[in-house]
Amino acid sequence: MFGKKYIRFDKVSVRGRQVEIRFSCSKRLEKYLSADKFYMEYDVAVDDVNRGLLAVPAVSAFVTLAWAAGADIYVEEMDETFLRSLEDVKAVMRR
Repeated sequence: MFGKKYIRFDKVSVRGRQVEIRFSCSKRLEKYLSADKFYMEYDVAVDDVNRGLLAVPAVSAFVTLAWAAGADIYVEEMDETFLRSLEDVKAVMRR
């Protein structure tokens, strides 16, 4: 990934109602990000929730930065319906 702009979600940790997603980014994006983890807490335990669904809030929070910067997002698993909807949103934003 040398020279390429990216945001990579490296590890999803789930403990009951809490989800922590560690991420890294290319050097060129570091000035926009002040941490290396994204944290969420739910009203119910999410231990059994698919990791692709658990990544949705984090990807949602970073996708506009990635689009504006021309960066790629890498995530191990992503909900297919959400991914398709992002393609629709991106198409609308290009207009």
